Amino acid sequence: MMFNVILMLINVVNAEPAQISEAELQSALKKEIDRVMPISNEFEISLSNPKIAISKETPEDEILIQDFSFNQGSYRFSAKVTTTANAQKQKNGTVNGQINLILDVPILTHIINSGEEITEADISWQKMPANTVNSSVIQNKDDLIGKTPKSTSLNPGMAIRKSDVQSPLLIKRNESVLITYKDEGIAISTIGQAKQDGIRGDSIRFSIPNSKKEIQATVKAKGQAEILVVG
Repeated sequence: MMFNVILMLINVVNAEPAQISEAELQSALKKEIDRVMPISNEFEISLSNPKIAISKETPEDEILIQDFSFNQGSYRFSAKVTTTANAQKQKNGTVNGQINLILDVPILTHIINSGEEITEADISWQKMPANTVNSSVIQNKDDLIGKTPKSTSLNPGMAIRKSDVQSPLLIKRNESVLITYKDEGIAISTIGQAKQDGIRGDSIRFSIPNSKKEIQATVKAKGQAEILVVG
C-alpha cells in the first residue's frame, strides 16, 4: 500500500505539464468576460491564437485571465493568460480574439406562398452570429406577422430580409370596392373600380361607374377605401 502511494506521488512530480486546450481557454475567457463586462446576449469567442506557450503544471492548476482589454467598437479583446502555478513564476502568454454576439432571429417553420399572411404560429427562432445579421434582416417577429412574401414564396429556416415581405394586397386592380366619404357626420358610400393594387394606407385611384371622373381614396380594409381627394 505504501509503495503504491509513493509511486503515485512520483508520477505526480514527474508529470509533464498539460497544454491548455482551446476549450479550457474559451471557458476561462467567458467567465472573465461575464465578470468584467456582463453581456445580455449569448456570445461566442473566436481566438486569433488559441495555442499559447503556457501549460498547466498539474491537473489542479487553474487558468487565470489577467489584464483583459476590450474594444467596444470592434468587439476585439486581448488578455494575459497564466495559471496559479505560472503566476508565481511571473510567466504568462497573450491571447487575442473577438466576441461574437448571438442573436435570436425569427424564421419560418414552413413554406409561405405569396398572398398568404404570416402568423405567429408560422414563426420559430434561430440563433445567428450578430456579424452575419445586417440591418436588412428582420429581427422582430412583429415585422413579420401580418406580412406576405413579396415574391412567389419564402422558405423555412432562413433569415428573412425586410425587402422579402410586404403588407398583403387589400385591393386588387379592377376590383369593385366600397368607397366611403365622411364629413361632419355625413357618410356617403359608392362602388368604385380600383385602377391600382393597394395595401393598407395606400392612396390609389378609382373610377366611378357612369362617370368619367376618377377619385383618390385611401385603402382601409379588404375591399374598402375612404375618399381623400375628389378630382
